[in-house]
Amino acid sequence: MSSMTAWPADRRTTIRDLQAATDRGERWSMLTSYDTLTAGIFEQAGVRALLVGDTSAEMVLGYPDTLPVTMDQMIPMVQAVVRGTRSALVVADLPFGSCQPGPEVALANAVRRYPDQAHSYA
Repeated sequence: MSSMTAWPADRRTTIRDLQAATDRGERWSMLTSYDTLTAGIFEQAGVRALLVGDTSAEMVLGYPDTLPVTMDQMIPMVQAVVRGTRSALVVADLPFGSCQPGPEVALANAVRRYPDQAHSYA
């Protein structure tokens, strides 16, 4: 079944778009990206969702594990991936320690991450 017209071209892909595609029996992919160039290449290749993961601690920043990465280090990577794409859904990890104090802190950190990149997925 061809789905090229089912994917939005003029806006960001949403969770609902991914669910609708799944309900239609379509396969879609999510890959990890930390930069503008890679994000754009993945989107041009048809990747519908991109993850900016805390694995950037190891892959980009050279830490031995994911624990040391901070919100301040992840925010520029999220911003870069968003700037490098037009329609992919961008999902980002909250690094270790950014949500353990409780839901209010987690929400504050999530909002802090996305003030310039926030998209409505309703």
